[in-house]
Amino acid sequence: MAEIPNFEHNGISIETNRPPEPMGPLGENVNGWVVTAPDRDATKVPLNVPFRIANMTDAQLLDTTGDELGTGWHAVTESLKKATVPQYVVVVEEGLDDAETMANIIGGIDPTSGQPTGIAALAGCKELPTLIAAPGYSDDISVAQALATMARRLMCRFVADCADMSVDEATTYSESLGGEGTGFRRCYLAYQMAAIYSRAAQGQIFVAPSVHAMAALSAVKPWESPGNQGVLIQDVSRHVDYNILDKSTNGDLLNRYGISYYARTSLGGFSLIGNRGVTGEFISHVGLEDAISRKLVKSSQKAMAKNLT
Repeated sequence: MAEIPNFEHNGISIETNRPPEPMGPLGENVNGWVVTAPDRDATKVPLNVPFRIANMTDAQLLDTTGDELGTGWHAVTESLKKATVPQYVVVVEEGLDDAETMANIIGGIDPTSGQPTGIAALAGCKELPTLIAAPGYSDDISVAQALATMARRLMCRFVADCADMSVDEATTYSESLGGEGTGFRRCYLAYQMAAIYSRAAQGQIFVAPSVHAMAALSAVKPWESPGNQGVLIQDVSRHVDYNILDKSTNGDLLNRYGISYYARTSLGGFSLIGNRGVTGEFISHVGLEDAISRKLVKSSQKAMAKNLT
């Protein structure tokens, strides 16, 4: 007989597909700072470029004279004392006055080189930060808003300073922060400057509130609360009364407005009191959401450009 043209072999076909790869753990914290460091080693720490610091030896590159000038030295070293996590610093140039320095901190895109500067340069970190801050300058709402914008982009949290003001003024300032879709749900607002020992000053100096709050946040998992974490400070610029049973204290009032502070507790020494951001959300819940989002983004890249069906 002639060949049957529509004959089909009654066999099988084998198709193999690789199973999805495991995503792995959510990852640890990575700190990102925007700071000043006038005595840095300029040959190794360029301006407006993220520089990775893993230990105290690396940190010394921010202060080659021992004068401890600028905000970078104390931010990084105090954080490393509490938590051994990678620290990325974006060093900006100090201006002739605070206004010029603040403009450098906020940064943007350099019109000549087209490169990001200041807070905008944090997006260039090899390991994307999970926590960012600009200590000493983030008590200005313009800097806080720039941090909020970057935190929303990087899917990370940020720590902002509350200026050295009264409790009533601090709660009023907290009310000016927030808004749906602005990024402020990721804001952890820290109150009171902290006193630490300075070898250069041979005595106590005060550092920005965000320095030790960042240290406390980086010492726990992104989904854990930083509240009740001990901090390595000797005193605070303003006393805040704290009582675990009393709802009428100034400490309770600050917490109700999403402001965290340092207080002496029965644990000994000073602890960070506060587990909510300025919008009222638990900062640990925001941290968990961001950690999952970062992992999904990172692990989904291999599936890009493949057919959906």
